[in-house]
Order: sequence, then structure tokens, then C-alpha cells
Amino acid sequence: MAIVQISQIQLRRGMHQDLPQLASAELGWSLDTQQLFIGNGTLAENAPAEGLTEILTENSDIGSFLRSYQFKGTDSGYTSQTGVDTSHPIIRGIQSALDEAVISARHFGAIGDGTTDDTAALTRFIKEVYRYTLNSSTPQVRRTIKLPAGTFKITDALPLPPNLTLVGDGKNNSNIVATSGSVFYSCDSLYQTSSLMGTNGAALPGNVTISDLSVSTLAGSSSVIPVDSVAELTVSRVGIIGPSTVTTLVGVAATMATSSSLTFNNCTFIGGIGGIGFSGTTKIVHVNDSKFVNQTTYGIDNNSYITGLVDSNNYYDNVPTPIRTLSGNSLSYGSTTSNTAVDFSGVYSGSAKYGTGRTVVYGTAGNTISGLGTSTITTLANGAGYIDYQITTGSNFRFGTFKYNNSGSVVAFDDDYTEPASSIGANLFANSTGVLSCTVTGASTLKYNIKQFV
Repeated sequence: MAIVQISQIQLRRGMHQDLPQLASAELGWSLDTQQLFIGNGTLAENAPAEGLTEILTENSDIGSFLRSYQFKGTDSGYTSQTGVDTSHPIIRGIQSALDEAVISARHFGAIGDGTTDDTAALTRFIKEVYRYTLNSSTPQVRRTIKLPAGTFKITDALPLPPNLTLVGDGKNNSNIVATSGSVFYSCDSLYQTSSLMGTNGAALPGNVTISDLSVSTLAGSSSVIPVDSVAELTVSRVGIIGPSTVTTLVGVAATMATSSSLTFNNCTFIGGIGGIGFSGTTKIVHVNDSKFVNQTTYGIDNNSYITGLVDSNNYYDNVPTPIRTLSGNSLSYGSTTSNTAVDFSGVYSGSAKYGTGRTVVYGTAGNTISGLGTSTITTLANGAGYIDYQITTGSNFRFGTFKYNNSGSVVAFDDDYTEPASSIGANLFANSTGVLSCTVTGASTLKYNIKQFV
């Protein structure tokens, strides 16, 4: 381009609201906003539009200039073809592209410093993403929402509408702490609760996923997570914490519908009278690879409401009754307690218990029972059962099947066993009240399992 004229550069300056139309190539500086502009020139000078053009500086709002987004994928070594051919790529608005990224609670004003009351911000966060007018009919609004690392204090419970997916930055990193009462409450798609759920055309609670965070309450007796009339709830890698006054950390009810398909996977339940309790008809509950700590009464309470409880590979630490009133077609497999040296609690199917396996070592310091003589093994439950056992003393052994029938006041038993020609001085027997004991005269190992109806 040929230079047609060189003249003194003219610069105007003043408040942004007073910035005039600048002449062609004339500069204007807004003192208050620290923005620099140049005049476009006139249409007669072949300018595409009359007006002002901002010259980018360190004070410019770069984001406001972003108009479109095209996926490139160049990290893989080439540019991806997003359209029907390379000449027609898919171009999207930058706003819609960014909206598909993580929706963080901080986008809605939540602070997470452990001091600020984030109740209003977190409630707005959930309700605006899962807008009640669209939640039931428009899948596009059902986005995963993110609770970033931090401690978010709340003074009132947060809603769990249908189709919600809430993800944190980790069980120890993203924390919601209620000063008292519950952290969440179940609601339908219109955010109605209790006996109103499902009325006015609303969808009942369901399809809720919570993962990778911790929730706790500091005071009160209300459940940390009360679940009511929910179908399809998945809680994964979540810490659920409450004081000893909390009736149950997770309380399941069925006010308007049967709660069903509840999964708790790799969770930690700390405190409370109970870990998970039920007060309404519930179908299909899976609790897997989780830890229950310091419940004062029970870990899981069936309470005769559950059809299909599966308790698998869970650990109960300082919990008096890990599973209370297991019945029906429920199943417990591989659960352990901390106060037993070696305890694989076997398999329960309904009221039948199979394959309890334990090991007791006698006569060697540091093992389960260091002394010899007679020691109590367990107290047999009322009913009939079998005990398969093996006692080894050095290279000698005794093995057999102990059959019993315990009526509560008397025990009839028959021990069918095999041992070497010379006795190893060991015996397994039960008294009239069902106390099962073992007698050994030398360093020995007892291995046994119980098959019984309980």
C-alpha cells in the first residue's frame, strides 16, 4: 500500500462516555477505562463501516472479542475434520462452547472458604442449571455440575432434583458442611417435597448421582442425606459424617413411592446412631467397598423394609451391629469387623448364612489366644447348623463336621471327626446354652466355618 500522506498524529483523550467520533486514523484514549481507539474512516474512504475500532492493550477485555470456536484437535498431530469436509468446519459460538465446559459452583457465587454462608449460592447453582420448567422435558439442561475444592458452609439443606449429577474434586477436597440439620433433601422436578412430590405434573425424585465429595452436619438429629421416594440414586466416593445425635446418616423413606436402585460405592460413613436406615419400602440396595466408623448402634438397618439388600466387601469399625435384621432375599458377602483377628463373615442369602470362616491360633505369643486349655469360640444361634473344622498340632490333625440343634435352653450335637490313631488332645464341643468351646493341650490352630439358619 502506497503512503499517501504523513501528518502529525492527533490524539484525543477524555472520559469514555465523552469519546467522540474520531476522524480517519485519529486516536482516542479513554482515561477512566484505559482503552485506546482509532477512527475507522468514512465509507467513501473504503472503510467497511464508520465508527471506532479498539486497539488491544493489556487493559482490553479479550474475551469480548471472541466470537466463535472451532475444534482443532491439533494435539494429536493433525487438524480434526469437524464438518462434512475440510472446507466446511463446524463453527460454534464461544458462549455455547464454554457453557459445555465444567459448570462450577463458583460461577454462581459460591465461595467455599468455610466461613461464608454459601446456602443461597449453592441453591441457585442447582436450581438454575436444573430449571424446573425444563428439567422433565429437556435433556440438554441436565448437565453435570461441579463442586470445586473447598469447604462450603450451609445453613439450610440443598435440593436433589431429578437427573442431578454433582461431582466434586475428591472426598477430602470438596466439602459441604451444614451447621445443623440435613445437607440435602429429596424433591421432584418442581422442587416439591414430602406429600406434594409428584403432584402438579412433576416427575418424582430419581436418577441422581453424587460423587467425589464429603458432606457433614455439625448438630441435630436429622439425617445428613435423607432419601425419599427416589428411584436410581448412586453415591460414589463420598464421605458422610455426622455427630452421635444423628439418627441415621442416610435415611431412606417412601412417602410417595417405593425407593429403589440405591447404590453406595466406596463411601465412608462416620458417626451417627446408624449408617444407613430405612423407614419405607425399598427395592434393590447395593452397599459396596465402603467403611462404617463409630456408629453407636448399627451400620445398615434393614428394618424389614428392603427387598434385595447386597452388602459386599464392607468394613465395620467400632460398630456394635454391622447389619441389623438381615432378611428376605438379601445378601451379605465378605464384610469384616475390626474387633476380630481373622473374620470373613461369609455369605448370607435371606435368613441363611453360609461359609463363615475363622482362624484361631493357640499357644504362641502374639496370636489370637496365647494360652492352652479350654477357650470359648462363639455362641451358636438358635436353630440347626453345621460347623466344618480342622485342628492342627504340629504335623498331626483332627478334622470333622460338628452338627448341632440349638433350642435356646439345650443343645444337641454330634461331632463326626477323623484324627490319627493317637489323639492330639483337642476337642470341639458345645454346652447346654450354645457356647461353643475348644480344648487344646499343645500349640494348635483351629480353622472352622459355620453354616446355619439365623
